[in-house]
Amino acid sequence: LSNNLAASVDASVSTALQAQANKSTASIDERFENTKKRFSKITTTLKERIDTLQAKVADTYDKIEDAKLKSTSADAMTVSDIEHRLQSIRNQIGAIKDEEKVKFARHKEQVD
Repeated sequence: LSNNLAASVDASVSTALQAQANKSTASIDERFENTKKRFSKITTTLKERIDTLQAKVADTYDKIEDAKLKSTSADAMTVSDIEHRLQSIRNQIGAIKDEEKVKFARHKEQVD
């Protein structure tokens, strides 16, 4: 009887320990899977953020290049405008000189 009781207790303890081990293993497996899922989500989120930042950086570089081109063409336009303005002033000075020559010639004719 005592051997049977001891064997029965051993079997019960063994079964209980195996069940606890199975629970622990299942719990560990479940936590591992949950951790993998969280890590996967974090990795995906980080990749998305990196992609977004890379796109923003590329867009910023494009804007800088566009600004450089606009700045260069604006400077060139300004120089061109200045050159046209100078030419216009030269033409006005030339016209004034011509008028003065005509006035001087008339005055000289009157004096003569």
